[in-house]
Amino acid sequence: MNGSTKKYKHPHASRSTSTSSAVSVKSESSNSITNSDIIDEYLAPSAKGPGPDSSSTRQINLNRNKYNEKGSKSKDEEKAAARARRFATPSTPINANSYGFVSRGEDNRLQKYHRERQKFFNMILLSFIKYCNSNSTHSLSKSIDRLINRSEVVEEEEEENEDEKSNQKEKAVGLDSILSSLRKLREALLYIDHSSSANNIKDKEVEQFTKKVYLFSVRLSSNIGHYQTYIPSINHLIHNKNLLTDDEFEEISILLILHLLHFNNLTSKAIKIYFGSKLNNRKSNDSIKLWQIIQSWIQQDYVRWFKLFHSEKDSCKVTIMKFGYDKIIKHTLEVINQSYFTILEKDLYNDVLQQEYIASKCDINDIIDKYKLSWKVQDSEKAHNRLVIVKERRRV
Repeated sequence: MNGSTKKYKHPHASRSTSTSSAVSVKSESSNSITNSDIIDEYLAPSAKGPGPDSSSTRQINLNRNKYNEKGSKSKDEEKAAARARRFATPSTPINANSYGFVSRGEDNRLQKYHRERQKFFNMILLSFIKYCNSNSTHSLSKSIDRLINRSEVVEEEEEENEDEKSNQKEKAVGLDSILSSLRKLREALLYIDHSSSANNIKDKEVEQFTKKVYLFSVRLSSNIGHYQTYIPSINHLIHNKNLLTDDEFEEISILLILHLLHFNNLTSKAIKIYFGSKLNNRKSNDSIKLWQIIQSWIQQDYVRWFKLFHSEKDSCKVTIMKFGYDKIIKHTLEVINQSYFTILEKDLYNDVLQQEYIASKCDINDIIDKYKLSWKVQDSEKAHNRLVIVKERRRV
């Protein structure tokens, strides 16, 4: 521009002073590129200038409207502002019994005060007991005494405010809210503010409390198959194994190995952890059975795997092993496809599919439909005496 700064006066510049400044061409001394430079590039016409009805003019108007709608803010500034609004501290006061996520900057009471953490964990346990009592048929209700020690749970005092009481009754307790609360507590435990005067407590007390929270998180989430909770919780405990007893370390290691086998199919990693954690030296019933499960998975011994699966009493292990259930079924059906042309339904159930394990209350047609098999079943008057045609013989 030959060292001079030119200004183009837009016909609509009188609408606002910001628009007139926006169309100013950048001086040579400026090194940064702003939205005003981009606007100038689109708004400033050439010496001859396009006609009012030309396509160039219409494109300029479209681009001008686009930038006028966004204003003078850049995309980065808009993203920053949106993020600030999302994580902004709420204007309403925080309820004494509600806590936020430390990672979002919502609330740091759990990070600062040990009494608040204890109070919040007790609230979580009470919610869990309430959930189990209202869902007595759930597997959690049957194993509640294994998950928590009821004697350590302090019953809350009844609220005097009737409105608060009614709100609590209307608010249903769900597993999602319990898991979310546990996550808030775990986040706070990761970044405890030791500088706070309220944290004049022994480190050992904090460590034991941390272990209690994380173990409960593992046991609860593994019962319902919520690996998003139990995997990071197990990893944290393994990195702090000095807090755990030998039995506790064995418990979480077994769950991790079962997950690697049945969910990720990472056999080599599972075996590495098995021997690395020295479970092979434990000689406990659980560690011995785990090795049998590993062997049956590697060897694809579906008969042995089903026996181990259905003989397992620990609901946490059963839930995690279910991640591999369909894989074992599909392998079983592949073996049948390769081994049989025809087979009687009763033989298929009793000798191959193990009726007492996987085919109970399940019709052969259900298996065919679910796994999209090409099998055909011939009708018969006798129950379970139908002929199953696995594959047609080739005609010579």
